[in-house]
Amino acid sequence: MLYHCRDDQEVPFAMAEKTMGYLKHAEMIAHDTGGHMSEKLMMAMMQKIISIYK
Repeated sequence: MLYHCRDDQEVPFAMAEKTMGYLKHAEMIAHDTGGHMSEKLMMAMMQKIISIYK
């Protein structure tokens, strides 16, 4: 699972798209806003992971 924001100023969104080319079975969840390391989005990602592996 890869979470990435289009407005990330530290890691360009294009890098997330490129990374997905290597992760054939991964899911990318993209957000328009949130920047880099958004606490709100990190919590959402953690909750999703917990729900999958619960």
